[in-house]
Amino acid sequence: MKPHTNEWQKADRDAEVAAVYRRLNATMDYLPGETGREHYQRVIEAVSRSRASAYYLTYEYALRRLSEIRRRKRACTSRRRGLWAELEQRVCFEIKRNGVNAGDALAAVLAQGDASSFFLSPSGIRKAISCHYRRKRG
Repeated sequence: MKPHTNEWQKADRDAEVAAVYRRLNATMDYLPGETGREHYQRVIEAVSRSRASAYYLTYEYALRRLSEIRRRKRACTSRRRGLWAELEQRVCFEIKRNGVNAGDALAAVLAQGDASSFFLSPSGIRKAISCHYRRKRG
């Protein structure tokens, strides 16, 4: 099975997640009586709802999954279901607007980027942040 993202995409995504985390952590104040762990969890939740500058998927994987979903009308976890629904909607819009085929429309959508979120769970956000800092340390 081919990977969903390339290593450079993962590194870029992890760096963006870490940057959003740093920005939100600096701007979000502690709530009265909130522990450090609770604050950290609240910031992680905010990061998971933040916009992403790209979808961080390979074209081949996205095309395969979208065609599977169209045939079977099936997606995976709720966060990923949102990703595929958003991609499907944007691809259909590109097809109608420009009269191109699904592959070209998907390529245009992936090139435009601007995803509505990172489509990662809070544990995925934590993992992305730790991977980013591990990569930086070398």
